[in-house]
Amino acid sequence: MALVRRIRDEDVTVLVVEQNVAKALAIADDAHVLERGRLVASGPASDLLRSNLVQAAYLGAR
Repeated sequence: MALVRRIRDEDVTVLVVEQNVAKALAIADDAHVLERGRLVASGPASDLLRSNLVQAAYLGAR
C-alpha cells in the first residue's frame, strides 16, 4: 500500500480493488463499497470507515 499512497500523493487517480477494507479506506480519499456485486455505500473514505453499514459488513462490528 505504500506505493499506492506515494502515487496518490502525486495527484494521480488510483483504482484500488482490495479485500482489506480498513487498509483501502485508510489510503483513499473517496470510495465505493460493493457487497455481492452491488453498490451499498459511496462517499468520502473517512465517512465510510465510520459507517455502521461498512463496519458491520466488513470490519466485524455489531
